[in-house]
Amino acid sequence: MGSSFVEFKGEGFWAKDFHLVELGQEIEKIGIPAWFSDETKKYYHGLSKDQVGVGCLTLWLDELLKNAEQLDWYKSVIKTVELPSLNEKYFREKLLSLLNGSLKGAADSGDYYWANKNA
Repeated sequence: MGSSFVEFKGEGFWAKDFHLVELGQEIEKIGIPAWFSDETKKYYHGLSKDQVGVGCLTLWLDELLKNAEQLDWYKSVIKTVELPSLNEKYFREKLLSLLNGSLKGAADSGDYYWANKNA
């Protein structure tokens, strides 16, 4: 597995693909909400099984989080699910910062997730 750029509202950060897969697995466990489109439901189901193919993965954040209620649901999931990977705290903090609007980063910024010494 490689890494993918996690993006929301034009900002983002690089993350290990297995973090996205783990998050997909946890969302699948608690139940994919009805407000996910059919396409994103299918994608998250595949993500949870690590069956979305090769290349960059996505969390479809811009497509999913259209209002405050949806954003609050997603943030509550991130805060409460257990991600078994060693770097879960860093991934969780980066993703919450991104969704809260306090993380500023671009795909070419060089702010590589895997290079962080705290990861």
